[in-house]
Amino acid sequence: MEEAPPPADLPITSAPSGRLAGLDLARGLAVALMFLVHTVKGLLAFEHLPAWGLVPVQLVGQAAPALFALVFGLTSAWVVAPQLAGPGRAAAQRRLLTRGLWLLALVELLTLAQLFQFYPWPRIAAALAWQETPDFVGVLRFYALAVLVLPLLLPRWHRLPRWLRLASPVLVFALGRWLAATWRTPGLEPLRALLVEVPGEPAFGLLTHGAVALLGLALGERRLAAGRPDLPRTGRVCLLLGLGLGAGLVGAWAAGLFRPPRSLLRLLTEVAMTWGKHPPGFYYTAATLGAALLLLGLALQARGLWLRLLAPLGWLGREALFAFALHVLVIFVGYRYLAGLRFQSARPGFAVGYAFGVRPPGFRVGYGEALLLWLALLAVAAWAAWLWARLRARRTAVAR
Repeated sequence: MEEAPPPADLPITSAPSGRLAGLDLARGLAVALMFLVHTVKGLLAFEHLPAWGLVPVQLVGQAAPALFALVFGLTSAWVVAPQLAGPGRAAAQRRLLTRGLWLLALVELLTLAQLFQFYPWPRIAAALAWQETPDFVGVLRFYALAVLVLPLLLPRWHRLPRWLRLASPVLVFALGRWLAATWRTPGLEPLRALLVEVPGEPAFGLLTHGAVALLGLALGERRLAAGRPDLPRTGRVCLLLGLGLGAGLVGAWAAGLFRPPRSLLRLLTEVAMTWGKHPPGFYYTAATLGAALLLLGLALQARGLWLRLLAPLGWLGREALFAFALHVLVIFVGYRYLAGLRFQSARPGFAVGYAFGVRPPGFRVGYGEALLLWLALLAVAAWAAWLWARLRARRTAVAR
């Protein structure tokens, strides 16, 4: 039986026949920055970081969630939307449903991996029931739910007037911030955290964080050349938007808006320490989204030699989910549990020397050592992602 023609509300553009190297590189940059933030925060506390470890190192690392969301939006526009508009849309919908359910199962597994060492079972059960949010795994909940709603969202997105599609990131973000400030229904705090985020709960709200993904979707939809992704032009637009947000941040700081006066360095240090992250405040959003747009713009502009030099990041970007799961297991099972590198305890653990600075009291590593462990994790994950991709390609070739 022939399938019905595709719905008229989705643009008919051909999905890319191969990988989009610029998107893989941008996704790999986000993975590397996430590894940096999580490795350091998983082994040390912010108060034990040197000043240069906060600004600029951790500050740049805070761009990872926004960069992931932007790439998710671009991928939805350039890859997922054409699949949902084509003759194989029913199969594409099934793939998205399967992917979303698999992500939900992976969330539970990685929640156990993060919490089993230090938390009592009632707290772990509450996290597994989504009553609490583990800080390292919480972002995966957002993407699991986002993948599940994509088949419903994209057709309705394309029915909107063009001006409303372009304005939707700002409107959705404003709605999320308004609900975060006014929604006080007792007993619904977990639902509120999933939708709009609550202070002290490291959940990524479908409205507040989803607005960044909508920005990527709007950028991707408007930057199609003859129905194909126009990476260089999209990159230039991202660079301009990133510079604009940076200028807006400095201008708002100079005018003393939104908070008591601070030095610019103090303000950036607070962003690096995740102040104003959940729910997102103006300065945190402007700094991290601006940095993410700049990194995305540079990645989409990369060509030839740069792509070859940064190929390991591209491997991570192609297998981002695999890399995400691996880094949680390495940090919490490998570094913290088996090696005992988080806190001093009765476990023997091992020491990696004092060559890179004095260790804080109660910790087995200093900041320099944590950076070395980040580089080791990055190298192992890139190699494992490359190997995993080769194994999957070989298995696909055998199946054919």
